[in-house]
Amino acid sequence: MKFCKECGSELKPHVKFCPACGSAVSHGGQQDNQQSTTNRPAPQPIKPKTPWTKKQKRLGIGTIAIIILLSIGYQIGASLTSEKRLVQNFSEALEEGDAGEITKLLSKGEKNLDVNEQNVNRMIEFLENNPSYYDYVMDTLLSQTEKSSDSVQANTDDYPAVFSVAKTGKTGLIFDRYEISVLPFYLNIHTNYAGTKILVDGEEVAISDSGDFSIEHGPLMPGTYPVKAVYQDDYTTLETSRTVDLADPNSTVSSLDLYLEGESVSFHAENMDIAQKATLFINGKKAGQLEESFGPVSMDGSQKAYAELEFPWGTIKTKETAIEDNYLQVEAESILTEEAAQAIQSALYQYAQDWADAYRSLDESKFTNTTDQYMEYVEEDFSSMRDYDRKWKGEFTKGLVDEDSYSLSTNEDGQYLVSVNTSLFYDSATYDEGEDPSTSVNENNWNYTLVYDEDSEAWLIDDYYSLYFGFEMENSKRIDK
Repeated sequence: MKFCKECGSELKPHVKFCPACGSAVSHGGQQDNQQSTTNRPAPQPIKPKTPWTKKQKRLGIGTIAIIILLSIGYQIGASLTSEKRLVQNFSEALEEGDAGEITKLLSKGEKNLDVNEQNVNRMIEFLENNPSYYDYVMDTLLSQTEKSSDSVQANTDDYPAVFSVAKTGKTGLIFDRYEISVLPFYLNIHTNYAGTKILVDGEEVAISDSGDFSIEHGPLMPGTYPVKAVYQDDYTTLETSRTVDLADPNSTVSSLDLYLEGESVSFHAENMDIAQKATLFINGKKAGQLEESFGPVSMDGSQKAYAELEFPWGTIKTKETAIEDNYLQVEAESILTEEAAQAIQSALYQYAQDWADAYRSLDESKFTNTTDQYMEYVEEDFSSMRDYDRKWKGEFTKGLVDEDSYSLSTNEDGQYLVSVNTSLFYDSATYDEGEDPSTSVNENNWNYTLVYDEDSEAWLIDDYYSLYFGFEMENSKRIDK
């Protein structure tokens, strides 16, 4: 009996498949071997390997070589463009003083920063003169290269740096490109005279327009900068300068006070306060209104000043005087023009004639150039003479004025007054009515005040007082018409 090798079911003779599980039934012997051989698939023939051609070998070797070269090239390129190589190149260029190469390695920390060879040379000079600062810069740059490339920044809020490694893009679309970013600096400059030129490194950057002028100048590269303020006009030249180092990353704005110490002079001219206009002239040129203080001006005597004082009757010019001190009195030969002095003398002469005519007749109307105030004195005097039957007879013989005694002022109404010492001579006599005395020459010393009437452009007798105890006439002049 035979049983199925798969499921163990009894098999009938000569069956080819198990009725229970359907598995093929092997009957053994040659027939089975033949059947097995008949059912086994025929083996496939093995094809021999084809050897590479010379072309294929060359192509394979070339491909491998290219891959190796590309790999090596990438490593070299990455090394050449790395931040460490950048810092190394920067250090070498600094040591060689190669401003052109350094300019190529730097990027602008601000778009308006002028990174050129001139400014780079200034930076190199500063680093050469400050070796400890150079060490600080290189240590700062090297420490930045130890960070991952993605974290490299131009500055951080906590640790600002003047020079920083910064990723600025790609080189050949493959390698990261790095440059050294420069921190910009600024100058806040102040000066105290309008019209002052501000120069930074010899270049004019501004002209002040007030006496409290400030300007922010920049951005600037790090380095040492000479800063100068120059004021120059017709009267003086003032100059001051400072040198400033721009290198502290914690202080990017430096304030400079370029204070100019100019000498000022205080002028004084007699009657300048009451003149209609007082003009100052220096070296023959109009310098403005005559005020108590003028400046800046040189005190070496090279500047000479005079003043012109304007009055209704004319202009007075003072003598020209060299400026050598902070106080200067400018004086005129006379406080009056020659024409005004002559007009006053003529008015006194007319008055003296009128006085004699009026007192002979006790007639107030004989006065032709007196003010109402003066006529009040005359009326009072005439009334007394009439009350006491007093008479006067005589004539005016001559008059003198002291030209050094002229004094100018104004009254409450703003009218100009001139007072002057005089000696008026009369051949006269005062007597009681009914007498007939002889006359004698009498000298009457009086100080007269005349007021200028702008409407009539004339000098009028306004007041007087007696110089009873006499006076010395220093500069006498006889008066006439």
